[in-house]
Amino acid sequence: MKISHLVTEIEGHRSTKLVAFEGDQFVGHVDVYVKGEWASFARLFVREDYRNKGLGSELVETCCTIAKAGGATQIGISIAFCNEQVIPWYAKRGFDKRYEEDGCHCFTRPLPKRSHEQ
Repeated sequence: MKISHLVTEIEGHRSTKLVAFEGDQFVGHVDVYVKGEWASFARLFVREDYRNKGLGSELVETCCTIAKAGGATQIGISIAFCNEQVIPWYAKRGFDKRYEEDGCHCFTRPLPKRSHEQ
């Protein structure tokens, strides 16, 4: 599995598109945004025949790694009310619900500093 990165920066907002390939076949993607100590990700997608194989987790963990490298101390995701079935999946990966807004559940996860940075 190969994950490619496309990075852009506009007015201090860093955006990275992660695209996963198996050979020449597209199998998933996610967008991660970093500004200062805050990061978020959106549009996580894994092709149906690649689900439950760890790719979604790998994409989310790569988002967290990118966010930490960019200086973020937490990362968030908004989950639409109509997509509530994914909430346990995110909770299992350390995301906690913080609030509801504009038809979405908003979750965050801390990005702890490495021990030598504290």
